Amino acid sequence: MPSNLVIYVDFDSTLYHTALFSDQLRKRLSKKTGLPAEEIKADGRAFFFHPYLGGYEYEKHMAKYGLDPAEMWSLLEETCKTNFLFADSIDFIKAMRADGFDPKILSFGEKRFQSIKIQAMLPLLSSGGRDIEVVIVDKKKNQHIAALHNGQHGVLIDDVPDQDLPAGFTEIHLNRSQALQTPLIKDNVITISDLAQARKIINNISF
Repeated sequence: MPSNLVIYVDFDSTLYHTALFSDQLRKRLSKKTGLPAEEIKADGRAFFFHPYLGGYEYEKHMAKYGLDPAEMWSLLEETCKTNFLFADSIDFIKAMRADGFDPKILSFGEKRFQSIKIQAMLPLLSSGGRDIEVVIVDKKKNQHIAALHNGQHGVLIDDVPDQDLPAGFTEIHLNRSQALQTPLIKDNVITISDLAQARKIINNISF
């Protein structure tokens, strides 16, 4: 088994139920501002710094409502105390470590906002006293991988397909909206519907 295999796991909508988190955050913001949650959601669409990758700029959005920055970040931290991890996320990380791998979280977004979300979940995801390495980027993930892992073998598990990864990396597209009995392979992308399938794929990778 290749102990040097690089394993990156996306956070939002892969390990973390981002839709539920966002809904809860908007409800709290609705109580704070007096505005309907749907209006806050609609307003928020203007505060993404990348046209298709996203990157929600929380502080800029909250400035629209005149919220105190300290109070705004405190509200986010309180929201993030709830466990929004998918049911299979903790077992997957533990299983990967038991299999001899060292998975890392690779997340795209605004650094402070993402850090608060992810750091709140690390005690649940970490095992054996070792925290998971977290990388937050504001560029395409394939650029980060190409810059740091040229010539290495690795895997990226992500809910966004077609990441155009460099040679040597396997792309695993996690689509939780489907119920696939077996992985679907098309155009060098392996589509799965749960993380247990990802574990099987990783353990069967050979060079």
